[in-house]
Amino acid sequence: MAPRESSLVSVLRAFVLVTAACAVSWDLALTAGILAAAAGTIVGLVAGPRLARSPLRLGAIALVAAATVTLGLVLGVLVDRSSALAGALGVVGALGLADALRFGLLFAGVLALLRAAGARHRTARLLELGVVVLSFVRVLAVHREGAINRPLFLADWAWARGIDPVLVLLWIGGAGALLLTVLLLAERRGHRLLVHVGALLVLILGAVLFLRLAGPPMSPAVADSLGLRGGKGKAQKPEQSRQRRGGEGGPGQRGNTEDMPFADNYDDQGKQVPVAVVVFGDDYAPPTGLYYFRQTAFSQFTGHRLVATTRSDADRDLVRVFPTATTTVAPDWKGRERNELKLTIALMADHTRPFALDYPARLTPLENPDPMRFRRAYEATSFVLAQPLEKLLGRKAGGPGWSKELWAAYTEYPQDSRYEQLAAEVVAKLPERYRRDPMAQALAIKLWLDANGIYSRRSSHAGADDPAGDFLFGDRTGYCVHFAHAAVYLMRARGLPARVAAGYAAPESARGQGSSLLLRGGDAHAWPELYLDGVGWVVVDPSPERSLDQSTQPPDPGLTRMLGEMVKKKARPAPPPDQMQQAARHALAELLAALRASIPFLLTALLMLYAIKAWRRHAPAFARAPALPRVAYRAALDRLGEVGLTREYGETREAFARRVRDLAPSLDPLTVVHTGAALGGRTGAPPAATVGLCERVRGEVNGTVPRGRRLLGLLNPLSWIWTK
Repeated sequence: MAPRESSLVSVLRAFVLVTAACAVSWDLALTAGILAAAAGTIVGLVAGPRLARSPLRLGAIALVAAATVTLGLVLGVLVDRSSALAGALGVVGALGLADALRFGLLFAGVLALLRAAGARHRTARLLELGVVVLSFVRVLAVHREGAINRPLFLADWAWARGIDPVLVLLWIGGAGALLLTVLLLAERRGHRLLVHVGALLVLILGAVLFLRLAGPPMSPAVADSLGLRGGKGKAQKPEQSRQRRGGEGGPGQRGNTEDMPFADNYDDQGKQVPVAVVVFGDDYAPPTGLYYFRQTAFSQFTGHRLVATTRSDADRDLVRVFPTATTTVAPDWKGRERNELKLTIALMADHTRPFALDYPARLTPLENPDPMRFRRAYEATSFVLAQPLEKLLGRKAGGPGWSKELWAAYTEYPQDSRYEQLAAEVVAKLPERYRRDPMAQALAIKLWLDANGIYSRRSSHAGADDPAGDFLFGDRTGYCVHFAHAAVYLMRARGLPARVAAGYAAPESARGQGSSLLLRGGDAHAWPELYLDGVGWVVVDPSPERSLDQSTQPPDPGLTRMLGEMVKKKARPAPPPDQMQQAARHALAELLAALRASIPFLLTALLMLYAIKAWRRHAPAFARAPALPRVAYRAALDRLGEVGLTREYGETREAFARRVRDLAPSLDPLTVVHTGAALGGRTGAPPAATVGLCERVRGEVNGTVPRGRRLLGLLNPLSWIWTK
């Protein structure tokens, strides 16, 4: 049987287990059930060691625990179904009684079994710790995938006080690790346990400060089959595609490796994970009902697929790198078709390049509003489409200054007559006056794909020489990449300049009534675009009427609002890159902010140290007779430790008493009393005499050591740690 644990460990164990019981029952039971769970936990803690000391075998104890749990469940059901109790206590009262019986007996039985097993077999305490960990994981795991506004009661409390909820979760995790480590160690010698606790506390404080400055060590996993963040998820890599096709020639093969991969069984892992938050500078309702944030485009046809262009005169509206100063991207669009709109974009995941809504005119870097939460931030001034697509009928395709080579680059498509034939069939259904209208033709192709395509991430076209053709002239089942390429090839078959764009698409409803929009991993999207004279690139995105995939849940409004407020309050223009002094001041400000955030926790730790020190000094007045010699001797050593007198390594207690005899002669007889009690002998000293010796040591120290030295020792919160 394991040795008895110290009273400190017993108190910590009870605190942790009662808290875990309340956490488990918090959203499962009424108030009476939560209180009963706490009471049942205490009963189990008391009954467990008693059962362990009984002659019952562990199997019999398990049967008793199972009977207790079963009794609670049965009584709960009986009370629930009793109309007499419902009439006497009321419906709420009867439900509370049922919960009290269920949860009270449940936790009493389970904890009694765990404590009995832990008392007989020390390794069985790992089961107890496992139960505690799982109970807290159940409550706190709701903040996974970046949902830092969960659990609501915790996030609301922190956010109302201007505290990042992540910091609160970190402190809870650190405190939990500290307590669980204490319970796992369960050392009998209290001072060694306290030293370990102090060391762990210092490590936790350091970890929180580091994370406050450097951010979390890892972010939730987000699949990236579109290559927006530098990865490709489970999509087929371009090199693999070329190998399966036996090589690929044409422009862009070696000089440009950016293309749009087709994926079989598209990996949508982490589709709920936030990747960016966008704060709108003004109200804007997109004509199509979706916000399209373009990051890149694929317009150059290599003979097998579309890749990012290598031409200097094509796709000039794209931003290739993150700006270090205000950067002009595209000229202002004058006209009623587009309106100017400013956005603040804060990235929560690394991206290969910036993105912006519709047509970006200028990009300005901003200071990171919260390095722990965001990767970078910038302001984008965009010219967004203000007219519905129907209002663009009659516009010519292409730009007036385009060269023949640029026209050819935007209208190349696979040499497959089926594209031209299908495009002609679709356009032939238009009224005669719209059959040559670029916008009308693009809309007809979109509507045809809406009606005849089936959306599914579980498709199988990546191995084909032309995946878009395999999709379009096969089962027509695919995801956004298939639909975008099919639409672009059909438009190009009609001589229309078109390209595939990629970025994020989010419904207007996701913005709600606020000014912030949360973009998540599942919002990654590819769509077709048509170029119209005087308007620029226009999104003509198919929306399949049939889908084999489950719809995505909308983003949490609370999380969107919280992240948006973080950005709005702290986003400021970034200093010029050559002003290193300002950057250093910013880093210093971040360090000071981290220190300020840690002040409450440091003060709490300091108060705990002082409380322990005060208890050790005055413990002899409250100690029971068996423990009095040890407690009094420890208090005397603490007094000496405050003035710098402690036992050296290898020095016996008697030798130490002889060394300090000139300063504190009363320590010698007190050492004899303590040693006799520790060895199990009779000391012959009554409790009053033992307390008197301790007080005499205190008086001798006060009468010998200068007051200033004693005051410094009194103010030192760690002086008692070195007592041995």
